[in-house]
Amino acid sequence: MKTKSLTELSTETKDFTISNLNILGRSETCAVRQDGKLSFHSAPLSIGEVFNGTGHSMSPGLINSHTHVAMSLFRDISHSQSEMIENLFFPIESNIKKEWLAALSYPALVQALKTGTTTIVDHYYSSAFIGKAIDRLGMRGFIGETIADIGGAFPSKETWQKTVDQIEDWSLSSRVSPVVCPHASDTVSKELLSEMALFAKENCLTLHMHLSQTKGEYERTKSVHNMSPVQFASKCGALGPNSLAVHLVSATDSDIQIIKDSGTTVVSCPSSQIIYEKLAPIEKFLSAGISVVIGTDCSASNDSFDMISEAKTFSLLLKDRTGRLSADKVHEILFKNPSIPLQFNSDFHEDCDFVIWKSPIDVQPIANLKSNLIFSHNGYLAQHSSIDGNWVLINGEITKATEKDLMSEFETVFSQAKTSIQTQMRKKIW
Repeated sequence: MKTKSLTELSTETKDFTISNLNILGRSETCAVRQDGKLSFHSAPLSIGEVFNGTGHSMSPGLINSHTHVAMSLFRDISHSQSEMIENLFFPIESNIKKEWLAALSYPALVQALKTGTTTIVDHYYSSAFIGKAIDRLGMRGFIGETIADIGGAFPSKETWQKTVDQIEDWSLSSRVSPVVCPHASDTVSKELLSEMALFAKENCLTLHMHLSQTKGEYERTKSVHNMSPVQFASKCGALGPNSLAVHLVSATDSDIQIIKDSGTTVVSCPSSQIIYEKLAPIEKFLSAGISVVIGTDCSASNDSFDMISEAKTFSLLLKDRTGRLSADKVHEILFKNPSIPLQFNSDFHEDCDFVIWKSPIDVQPIANLKSNLIFSHNGYLAQHSSIDGNWVLINGEITKATEKDLMSEFETVFSQAKTSIQTQMRKKIW
């Protein structure tokens, strides 16, 4: 049987054998997919199409644990803003039309897919439109409707009931799953947060919430409830093994103990946090034994959805704060820790999503792939990605749509949005 170059892999490739691979965290060098099931072997086999994997590596697909992919509108205009959430995001978002959101999501989704991300956890308004964009590109998503009743761009308790109805009559593909998304401790009332937390627990759903994300949120929550955002979330039942608490920039030592005791997973978005306020105490989370995962956040406060770049940033900041650098720990954060809160196996298994990376001369030699993937590779070395058994990235190009079509749709919507929002707000923004 002829052995092919990996550049010859196509969307028609089903059963395959790839030999001479460097497989992340494993000693085997041969990957086989047969009848949709992935397995690894030490000796080369010849099942299906046979490829030479020399100069390539394989990893599970990356999971971006906190995004707002539709916020491409905010790229380049937010970095100098003080309290950007209240002063910029909410006023603009209150003028966004839901039918724009799929097209506005494409810049982030395409970059994520082209840099090795296969799954995103997204928290935004009119989430069904974002889910359709995820579906279109063949990606996997955990999506939630942003819910707030005492603040934010669309404060309304009625939105929560509509969201419950949407979850109970879920119409998106099996790759896109619902999560429960209260916005933050200063925009959701005690009654509503308690109701949402109970619904998530009763329905075994992930709860994904900004928490103690700014000094302002901490002060407002303390003023209204006489407790910290973390204490408030705990009192409302919003913390637990299936909860993702995003940011925790202003968390105190006692808050960290509450997070630890509850089994909640913390989402760190280091680039975003530094741009909009300051880095969260990531060294304290890890020292306390708290499970941590990584997200990029949004175009407003990061401008990149490259998870390899974000993981490198996280690692260097952790080294700066602790004096320690552990490739094994970062591997755990990227590929193992998302499993519990998302109730989804994020590591290698027979049905897993995976990425094949080019490992050219400029990242050689590779003595430790766990380290090399973060510190020597970059996201755009992702060559092929498989999600749910389908090739969604081939030779660095998306397969489910053309970038030309996506760009055309995005440019049309962005032009409409720019004109409409600036007219409504009576000011020039872009």
